[in-house]
Amino acid sequence: MAISYGSRGSEVRNLQKQLNDKGAKLTVDGIWGPKTQSAYKKYGGASVSSTSKNVSSISNNSSNYSAPGLSYISFTPLTDAQKLNLASSQVNPAYDAEMKALESEYKVAKQNNRNDALTRGMSRSSYVMDVSVALDANRAESISDLEGERAAQLQSIIYELTEKDNENRFKVLKYNNDVALQLEKMRQTQLNEQRDYEIALKKLSSSSSSKSKSSSSSSSNSSTSKTNTYSNYYEYYTNNYLKRANNNKEIARALYMKDRSNISKSMGNDAVYVLDAIILKQSPKKSSISR
Repeated sequence: MAISYGSRGSEVRNLQKQLNDKGAKLTVDGIWGPKTQSAYKKYGGASVSSTSKNVSSISNNSSNYSAPGLSYISFTPLTDAQKLNLASSQVNPAYDAEMKALESEYKVAKQNNRNDALTRGMSRSSYVMDVSVALDANRAESISDLEGERAAQLQSIIYELTEKDNENRFKVLKYNNDVALQLEKMRQTQLNEQRDYEIALKKLSSSSSSKSKSSSSSSSNSSTSKTNTYSNYYEYYTNNYLKRANNNKEIARALYMKDRSNISKSMGNDAVYVLDAIILKQSPKKSSISR
């Protein structure tokens, strides 16, 4: 419901509270009188009627623009017809009341002129006619003055509404630009995180492949080492026993068997098992090597 000068009720109380929030220091009595009118002209705006609630909600929350949310907001300015209706709803009630009072005063003045003429017996005199014409002229002039004041007030309010729309349009544009910048930063952050994730994934895959190759190489090296170990023990047997026995394997075996316990102490049981296998002319069993 639109309210204006002279209005009373809860809507006026809400307006007075809004004006007090802006520093008006009004008594919240629900009566739009001279003090409320003065405060409205100083602090008010498009927040008086329901048609402009979308505007006031933006202007009242302008302090939040430095930290916008992550969704865009829209703003629809008032049309010329809406501005005129809103301005008229604020101006016309007071204007209509003054016009009604003017017409009432004019009727009383005309009636008093007629009554005075009758009392004096001058109802058809030129003086009475001149007074009546003067009253009509004063009435027309007063009506013209009221119409002029009314038009000026309407234009003033329409101008204020237009300025408020322009201000809010700029605020919404800035707000949406800030949101767009934040969304773009988030998008870039997500792209960077995705890139880092893919790089880490490739490194992990490469590391796993290297470990697999290393394990395979280690296994191969272990097998080669075992082969080399077996070859070294055969060379040890050849140099220490077979050559001493002039390639007589039976004598070489006897010499080895004599040293077997000493070899076990100095070189370990694995060496004995390998040498046993060599002397017996068979490959060393895995179970023997691993014991």
